Amino acid sequence: MTTLDVVAAPPTRRRLTANPSLLCLQLTLLFLEASAPAYAAALLVYAFERGGASAAGLLMVVTMAPAALVAPFAAILVDRLPRRRVLMAAAVSRGMLLAGAAALMAAGASAPAMYCLAAAASIVARIGFPARAALLPDVASSEAELTAANSLGGVIESSASVGGPALAGGLLALASPAFVVVSASLLAFAAAATAAGVRPRASADVSATLRGNQRAELLEGFRIVLTDPRIRPVVGILTLQLVAFGALAVILVELAVRDFALGGGGVGLLNGAMGAGGVLGGVVAGRLVARVGTDAALRVGGLLWGLPLVAAGLAPGIAVPVALLAVAGAGSVVLDVPGYTLLQALAPREALGRVFGVLESLLVGAVAVGSVLGGLLISELGTRGALVVVGALVPVAVCRRWSRPV
Repeated sequence: MTTLDVVAAPPTRRRLTANPSLLCLQLTLLFLEASAPAYAAALLVYAFERGGASAAGLLMVVTMAPAALVAPFAAILVDRLPRRRVLMAAAVSRGMLLAGAAALMAAGASAPAMYCLAAAASIVARIGFPARAALLPDVASSEAELTAANSLGGVIESSASVGGPALAGGLLALASPAFVVVSASLLAFAAAATAAGVRPRASADVSATLRGNQRAELLEGFRIVLTDPRIRPVVGILTLQLVAFGALAVILVELAVRDFALGGGGVGLLNGAMGAGGVLGGVVAGRLVARVGTDAALRVGGLLWGLPLVAAGLAPGIAVPVALLAVAGAGSVVLDVPGYTLLQALAPREALGRVFGVLESLLVGAVAVGSVLGGLLISELGTRGALVVVGALVPVAVCRRWSRPV
């Protein structure tokens, strides 16, 4: 493929089910996405019970910071080794680490030991993301299948964002955090089992092509992202979206508790609305790409993500802003699907893992930056004003590129 603007036939469910490897890869994502919120919720409850909010906050830093720093360099494994094996190893390692964390919880272990396991599990999870993203083009037989797989991935991730916390909350109400973490560990092992069923095309093995300077290999992902004029803006828009997402996580708490007076349950309502919208976005994203192409779909997704947030900041009452948040949730997935598809199409196959490793690092850092930005904007502009500014970030970036190809 030599052009950025991929226009594929409309993705269908039959395309995915007819490709057993692609189906196994999607099941792997499902199990990993289902395990993540359960584990995170249980770990936060455990930390909060022993050290309060400060301990829970420290836990978030410990799990996010090392993973963000390691991900771009650890992703070289995705390009050096068979990607299926890397994905399996990441899932098995995560399952073992979570099982170890559950044992420490049950034994009442000290916080430092738990933090070390949490950091290790987070690092392993960050390797899994570029491994799966780089493996998708190796098993998809056409651009249509690749787009369909990314669309279904958006549905899975959005569904997990809605159902995962609810499931974790239900389990925590009935059982101990250790039991919940054991459940997450079993899901990680299930992900490894389904990843074992993935069979990349023989021609897709690029691991033997890496024979260059070790330092250059480690930094290759950064070089591509920073210097490729086609890839740089796509990564920039996806990263800016996560800055807005991090800020939005803080803003929605303030909006639900103070502006809407809905209490803590209101936070779940607002996040649930966005997650439900994301499910719908995953359904329509593939067809949008097929109709207008990836380049235009990326821009539409950017506008569909940001403009409803701006409108929600200006709209009165509760019902209209909640509906607009659902639209923004759909826009988030509509933005992600062509964004990931573009990177998978444009990045050199032999460096695809490292490109997604850099993206993963940027996305984790972007959420952290956004959460700080959200608090600052609320203090200066109020909740509604902060929502307007955050919503405008991605549309402004998209409009700047509108007159020229990404």
